[in-house]
Amino acid sequence: MFDLPPAIAAGEIPQQCVVATIQRYQIPATLIVGILGQENGRVGTASRNSNGSVDYGPGQVNSIWLATLAPYGVTAKDLQWDGCKNLWVSGWIMRRCLNKFNNNAWMAIGCYHAGENPRTDTHVRRMYSYAGLVQEKSLKYGPGFQRWLAMAPKP
Repeated sequence: MFDLPPAIAAGEIPQQCVVATIQRYQIPATLIVGILGQENGRVGTASRNSNGSVDYGPGQVNSIWLATLAPYGVTAKDLQWDGCKNLWVSGWIMRRCLNKFNNNAWMAIGCYHAGENPRTDTHVRRMYSYAGLVQEKSLKYGPGFQRWLAMAPKP
């Protein structure tokens, strides 16, 4: 029907979760669809990284966040198997990054991927490179995503 990121196309993230995340964290829909498209994760996915960390679920939320999320009762299992919680946490991370980088979307997208504290020029280049990939996915999936969102039930 629409060209959508895999987790959304498969119905793994309900529309109401997407709408709630966008509204709660005041994140442009283009950032959400771009990240989901670039990360290409699915419910049940757990991808081990070369540094030993693990990325979970549709938003590929990194295990580095688990200690921060623990006081809120969010576990690795939640991130891996609950599409809505995964998206909610992805939105929360993106909002943290937007706040940290004064709403600079490029830096915030890079922060989502590479962490909040770029330490080297190489790290910053990695952030910008990832942001470019997310922009490509936003352009690819954006129109279908907007149509899909428009079909969400109104409160």
